[in-house]
Amino acid sequence: MLFPGITEALNLGMRICIATPRADVVRELKPRLEQAFQRVTVQALYGRSKDKDGTAQLLIATTHQLLRIKEAFDMMIIDEIDAFPFHADPSLPFAARRAKKLASTTIYLTATPRKEHKTRILRKKLPHVFVPVRYHGYPLPVPQMKMTFSLNKDLQKNMPPATFITWLKKRNNQDRQLLIFVPIISLAVKMLDNIVQYF
Repeated sequence: MLFPGITEALNLGMRICIATPRADVVRELKPRLEQAFQRVTVQALYGRSKDKDGTAQLLIATTHQLLRIKEAFDMMIIDEIDAFPFHADPSLPFAARRAKKLASTTIYLTATPRKEHKTRILRKKLPHVFVPVRYHGYPLPVPQMKMTFSLNKDLQKNMPPATFITWLKKRNNQDRQLLIFVPIISLAVKMLDNIVQYF
């Protein structure tokens, strides 16, 4: 979705930064950007990255890395503006503003805009583009709430809730990857063997 705009900006000789809260996203996007934009230099800046100078025409960085940069970019694309830590740490929006040139463009990306952004959109103070479907053309699935009265007991046994097991066995696409969230990391580690048996 961003590639046509990035291509146009690169053709005009502009410097572009894609900022995201997570280092794993930076590492994942770098080879994709290098493949898509082979004629320009692409750098990745995150806490443990080897390359720290940030001089590439196309830079992908964690939002924290923007604290090191001043008036460098013609286009700033900020991914997941609603996600922690960007919305919770005032120094990060400040760093993003400071990292741009005085005459520049900022693009915010989010699937879940916060109240402040919705209000600015409604008042026509924040230009926006609404994309109702993903790149594959299908709408996003809407989560359904399932009550599980034995949740605490199941979690104490390091087991997933029975409603989850029922859903897991009946789901349409058995080969599809899942992302399972639990309240704390230690529980994820303890629950791993009990979940693996269902795959």
